[in-house]
Amino acid sequence: MKKYIPHIIWCIIIFYLIPVFVGIIPVIAGLPEMFSLIINMVLLLIGSLLFGRKHGFKLLLPIVSIIVFIPSGLLFNYAPARIIFTSIMYLITTLIGNLVGLMFRKK
Repeated sequence: MKKYIPHIIWCIIIFYLIPVFVGIIPVIAGLPEMFSLIINMVLLLIGSLLFGRKHGFKLLLPIVSIIVFIPSGLLFNYAPARIIFTSIMYLITTLIGNLVGLMFRKK
């Protein structure tokens, strides 16, 4: 479980700090949320790529990412349907990143 700690810290930074910084920027309504979602997915993909490259494929990684995301969704008052939809998107992104990182793993 110790190997998941850097990924958990990475997820906390992504899910809790990025929406705060993006929400500060005044732009057209709806764009900060979409921009935040895209940034979160790209950063989550990078983190899971690095994790997969170092530790190989772990099925627990997407589950850990979702567990870290759900409190942030509740904190930022996301609708329940949006939390489920975003969780599924993050789950798929983490799985893809972890599998691609496995392909680049050094043996």
